[in-house]
Amino acid sequence: METYDYKFASCFGEHIETFISLKRKNGFVYNSEAYLLKKFDEFSAGRSESGPGISRELATAWGTLRDSETRQYLSKRMSVLRQLCIYLNSLGINSYVPRAFTYKSGHVSHVMDDREIAAFFRELDADSPAAKNNGSNQRLNFEMKILFRMIYCCGLRVSEATHIKLEDIDFEAGTVAIYHSKGRKDRLIYFSEDMKNLLRQYLDILWNKYGVRSQLLFPAQDTGKFFQNASVGQKFNKIWERTVYAASCVQKPTVHSLRHSFVVKRMNLWMENNEDLKALMPYLSKYLGHT
Repeated sequence: METYDYKFASCFGEHIETFISLKRKNGFVYNSEAYLLKKFDEFSAGRSESGPGISRELATAWGTLRDSETRQYLSKRMSVLRQLCIYLNSLGINSYVPRAFTYKSGHVSHVMDDREIAAFFRELDADSPAAKNNGSNQRLNFEMKILFRMIYCCGLRVSEATHIKLEDIDFEAGTVAIYHSKGRKDRLIYFSEDMKNLLRQYLDILWNKYGVRSQLLFPAQDTGKFFQNASVGQKFNKIWERTVYAASCVQKPTVHSLRHSFVVKRMNLWMENNEDLKALMPYLSKYLGHT
């Protein structure tokens, strides 16, 4: 993935450059974060800050919610600043570390039950592209049928599923390596024997019927690019609206609801089998990429 480099002009510029370099050496892309640090650098230069550390006054000024800004974006800005402040303190440069800035959404996710899951996949399998004679549309429609199964059966985030490369899959071990997921947590996930067989059948059709050989498991229309999250979400909404449950569902599910449903299904199965839920939860947390 391409990285973006910026020039820094404030009194913190040299330390910001070193900090970004260290992050990238540790395997982080750090593009959006570098952009935010560039904006913080410009903000500091505009205030004629002299350093050497980041004061509470400066952090508070930077942490003011702007008119065109969401609280979620403010939280991201402050999170990046917090990491920089911790880094400066590790160098012996006394800096204020902001804490009370985390944005929490009040959104309650809908957990799809077995009937809703079954109805969704029935409608998904019955779906066909508008332009049936268009080979590209047929391929993308076919890929989505497998992509949604991968998300649900493996409890993946959308971006984790869409970014899987063929080199990340070990069919012998039955594993998929997930890199740079939320929170920058790399992990291995295991898939079942039927999921393994489905993936092999899928790749055989992708290669031999559609003639597509890409480094990506789920190539987009441009076979060298990933599906966009928005495209996957739109497809989910389209299929969900066709189910018999859409009209009576108070809290409309999203594609991420498939992951939530995986978690609840897994926990329910453990409890039905009288498993020790408390002992197993750390393993589920690790599998999901949670702290």
